[in-house]
Amino acid sequence: MEKPSRFFRNTVPLFIYAARLVRLKSQQLGAVRPNREVKMTTSRKFPNVRDIADDFNCSTSTIWRWVADGKFPKPFKIGGLTIWDDGEIDSMIDSAKRDRGEAA
Repeated sequence: MEKPSRFFRNTVPLFIYAARLVRLKSQQLGAVRPNREVKMTTSRKFPNVRDIADDFNCSTSTIWRWVADGKFPKPFKIGGLTIWDDGEIDSMIDSAKRDRGEAA
């Protein structure tokens, strides 16, 4: 069996180190939310699909399916960003709560 090249042996640990360093720095800057309590207390006015999926504890595919079925507000685009208005999501949740209360 052939030994790995010298380049490979020296660069792989460097890539692993760099990835760990980036993850640590992003956690320190608040880009990665380490626990749910921090994430839920932060106020976002215009969340993206990943933020919403995290809040609803589902996949991004589920969010898009709900949008297609009309169960979830439609997003809007600004430049290349697809975002929602938090007010519309809150209204949708309040409406679901009212419907649940009337049905019970």
